[in-house]
Amino acid sequence: MIENSEFDKKSLRVVQGISADWAELAKDCFAFANAKGGEIYIGIEDDTEMPPADQ
Repeated sequence: MIENSEFDKKSLRVVQGISADWAELAKDCFAFANAKGGEIYIGIEDDTEMPPADQ
């Protein structure tokens, strides 16, 4: 899965714990909403295709 204007992967760290970056997630949501839509997969690191098995 290659990230592009219609698909984005986000680490679980973006939405979990003290280091959650809700502004970053909101920015991506607004970008997709202003374009023609898209999908955000939360829990997948940028350099992987699937979430960790223990997640």
